[in-house]
Amino acid sequence: MIYLMFIIICILLYISYRWNNRNVIAPSFIFTLSFIPATLIACLYKSTWTLNLHINTFLVITGGILEFIIVCKIVQYAFNLTHETVGVHQNKFFIQNSIPNIITYAVLLICIFTLLISLKEELDWAGLPITSIVEASRKVDQTKFSNGDGLQFSNMTEQLRAFLTASTYFYGLLLANYFAENRKIKLSYLFILLCSIPSNLMLGSRGGLISLAICIFVYYLIILQKNKNKEQIITRKMFVAIFLIAIVCMILFKASGQLMQRSIDNRLTAFDYLAIYMGAEIKNLDLFLQEPRRISRIWGSQTFRSLVISIGKRIGWLHSKYKLDLPYRKVNGFNLGNVYTVFYPFIYDFGYVGCIILVALMAAISQIFFENVKNSKNSFSFFICFLIYGHVAASLIMSFFSNKFYEENFTFAMVKMIIIWILCYLIYYHTSSNKKIEKIFQERND
Repeated sequence: MIYLMFIIICILLYISYRWNNRNVIAPSFIFTLSFIPATLIACLYKSTWTLNLHINTFLVITGGILEFIIVCKIVQYAFNLTHETVGVHQNKFFIQNSIPNIITYAVLLICIFTLLISLKEELDWAGLPITSIVEASRKVDQTKFSNGDGLQFSNMTEQLRAFLTASTYFYGLLLANYFAENRKIKLSYLFILLCSIPSNLMLGSRGGLISLAICIFVYYLIILQKNKNKEQIITRKMFVAIFLIAIVCMILFKASGQLMQRSIDNRLTAFDYLAIYMGAEIKNLDLFLQEPRRISRIWGSQTFRSLVISIGKRIGWLHSKYKLDLPYRKVNGFNLGNVYTVFYPFIYDFGYVGCIILVALMAAISQIFFENVKNSKNSFSFFICFLIYGHVAASLIMSFFSNKFYEENFTFAMVKMIIIWILCYLIYYHTSSNKKIEKIFQERND
């Protein structure tokens, strides 16, 4: 059954590729692609993990992917009926790299200051000296799902960290644009991006860095499409570069876990360790779907975790009632972690019918932002949709892993980030060399 599922997902990927005119950054292609490596690894480890895929797991994954593709196509068709479409490649990217250097340097100083006070608060919370930074980050990671014992930054630090996160995405977009136009890297932009590395690692997580890297790559591909006046822009040279980078990242993945003091079974090779992160989710989902359904005490507690935490803290019932139910799994002596693909929280909270609804909603939202990126004739809406879609695309490609889409996009933090992006747009728009952006943008769309 697992082999059949792999073949069907490959077919669905090809269908999505053709339906989207060979556009590799379309939501349905990204979502489907995310399950290809995971399913392939599940095939390779079928015997090791005793993976005898049940029919309901098969239907949830293949049916969910098929539904996502169909809903995206329906939204695309509806958008074409109600809007004058121009195509992703027909509006040359309009952002000028002309923000005054003094603003960029000021942002960099704020980011560095944010890192320093974040580190101080983390070490104070952990009760450790500065020489134990790695140990402190490990302690943060171990307690981040707790109800009240985890690290809580001060309000000022929390706001500064929100600014740092938004800035890294914003300057990631500028860096992608600058590199696409000049084939060079602007160091001031790069330094701001580098601030995201310690910011994420001090919380014991690599996920934020992976999402940011994916997001910037999506920005780069969209800009290439617009500037080269075509949608199919993955060349053979680019494909080889992506493949080699992926291989290097895979090789270093276990080493990064050891550096962060993660508990790693000595029996695991580097590929075994990677396989648990990239393929064990299918086995975990399969085990979950064969068990009696858990009943969530709080509406959407697993699907909308971030919202539940934020609201729960404000109304005072979080500590006594909320529980993130992600049990660790062990099969044949191997720890397979506690992630179950994007479908797990949907079924946990709302059953199979809820899963169908939430997948459709996820597909519709993703496609709407993508259509606006392709066809917007207003510089403001294009700019904001561009930034948001990169974030959405990064969460979609992590769908094989967990529910990043609703966890990271349906949050107060995301609202805050969009507000910061709007302020960044206003700064750009009102700098001297960008006052004519709107006029230029309109001329390119006329």
